[in-house]
Amino acid sequence: MNKLFQILCRFWFTHIVRYVDSVNSGYGHEATTVAWTTGQDFTSLLDDEWTDLSDEIDNSTLKYLSADFEFALASVFTVTPASLELYIIPTLDGTNYPDWAGLVTGAQEENDQYFAGSVTLKIANQAHRAVLEDVTMPQGKFKIGVHSNAGVTLVSTSTVKFRRHGYSSQ
Repeated sequence: MNKLFQILCRFWFTHIVRYVDSVNSGYGHEATTVAWTTGQDFTSLLDDEWTDLSDEIDNSTLKYLSADFEFALASVFTVTPASLELYIIPTLDGTNYPDWAGLVTGAQEENDQYFAGSVTLKIANQAHRAVLEDVTMPQGKFKIGVHSNAGVTLVSTSTVKFRRHGYSSQ
């Protein structure tokens, strides 16, 4: 009986109590634009091309559990089934990031392990807006990578934004 009690207590403190200090944040924050200050960014991305890693995003203070990501493209003519893929690349020590193949085209197997989700774009000559919901956020610092299967070159006013939500530590 004593052993069972210890196991139940350990489970309670490691899985249940951690949420007691959490607060549902809802959409308490404005959407943030993902920035690329060096290398290939999201704007002018060619078909089947990978971005370099974005600037660092810090989730180590409030530790949001999830975020919604929005891809906004200015008027482009997609003629084939098109998609954009989101990749989240975490750092374990807050400084060094794992290998990432950016500014290249074609399959990049080393990037596959960071796949977070994809959005499909309508076949049309128009502005496109697509949202990827409830993407799990690392509980520390991370960067974003994007792979374009849009079938066209993206234009300079295209953006990726995210809004953190869910539970955060207070």
